[in-house]
Amino acid sequence: MNKLGTIPPEMIDENDREYIYDVFGNKILINFSGDSKADYKRMQIYIGDSTRDMCINLFQMAKLRSGLIWQTLFTRSTEDVSGEFANRVFGDAYCTRVRTCLKDLTLDKMDELCSACTGTTECSFYILWDFQEISES
Repeated sequence: MNKLGTIPPEMIDENDREYIYDVFGNKILINFSGDSKADYKRMQIYIGDSTRDMCINLFQMAKLRSGLIWQTLFTRSTEDVSGEFANRVFGDAYCTRVRTCLKDLTLDKMDELCSACTGTTECSFYILWDFQEISES
């Protein structure tokens, strides 16, 4: 993406070429992930305790694109993934009666979910999309 010129130069730190940075200095990592059961694309935005507004804005952005998203989730740090499965919110095609749907999120629910970052400076918000199950053949 960098070589194609799709990332503005102000989002790049020459000393840290693994990440891009938003206007607030938050690190963003975009990569392709997967395991033996699925492949998907993932954007990880590193946010901390003091960014409740940013967290809500990320949910609002995801809600607007819920038809394109597999799921969103939080992790408090790479060592502490407590609650990771409890805070998943799913896009339109993956919603069920027992799964929270992005399209149905209220501001109060967004605020409640964003409290996962309270008390940490290393919280990550993930947006996962382009989910494809790998068939066992």
